[in-house]
Amino acid sequence: MLDPFLQAAARFSLEVAPEQRRPIALVGAGGIVEIAHLPAYRRAGLEVVGIYDLDRERSSHLAAQHGIPRVYPTLEALLEDPY
Repeated sequence: MLDPFLQAAARFSLEVAPEQRRPIALVGAGGIVEIAHLPAYRRAGLEVVGIYDLDRERSSHLAAQHGIPRVYPTLEALLEDPY
């Protein structure tokens, strides 16, 4: 079922001018984030600095797998982070 997402992620090209790049904090750690968003951000040279999900274990696992430095305990903590 995720095969179409893998195919779409492989074809997707995201280009962001260096002066327009900002750190990214993700809300959600589901399959689409793992299979499509994170690979696209990586290919575009964008930095993912944090992640939040209602399932803290899932966000911690995804962060460890992809080198995401922050796992936020709440959505409010993510929104308050000045990074």
